[in-house]
Amino acid sequence: MDEFLIQALRKLGKNEKFRDKFISFIKDIEQDSSYQGSVRDEISKYLVDVIFDKEDFVIKSTQDGTKYKFYAGIGSKIAREFLLSTPPIPEYVWEPQTTRLLLHLSKSAKTVIVGGAYFGDQVLPLAKQINKQGGVVHAFDLNKKQLDILNEIYY
Repeated sequence: MDEFLIQALRKLGKNEKFRDKFISFIKDIEQDSSYQGSVRDEISKYLVDVIFDKEDFVIKSTQDGTKYKFYAGIGSKIAREFLLSTPPIPEYVWEPQTTRLLLHLSKSAKTVIVGGAYFGDQVLPLAKQINKQGGVVHAFDLNKKQLDILNEIYY
């Protein structure tokens, strides 16, 4: 891709208002069913990924008000799907059926251990539930930078 175009798109991605309009535009394109193929897999993912640098992060909420801070420029399917979610403020970040199951299984737990915490897509709902009953969640991830952001605990 032309370096000037990449730079222009990255500038667009650093402006929250422009970025939100651009993502809304991408979601509108995805609703057009005349494309023969997967718009998300063949078009949208590249457009979303290119507007962020590797160090760019976004803060986005779910319906219960939980805030997630995550790196948007690393080409992550989970981050991209969260950015492109419909509705714009979803109930859960990723895999709602898995999140619901984890919440159900930990209903009366006092301690939960999660390996592969990423940016908290499932850890933060668990922590909110466990904290209400005086419990604790121990979350681990190999990505130190991501874990540092998760430790800021946005909710």
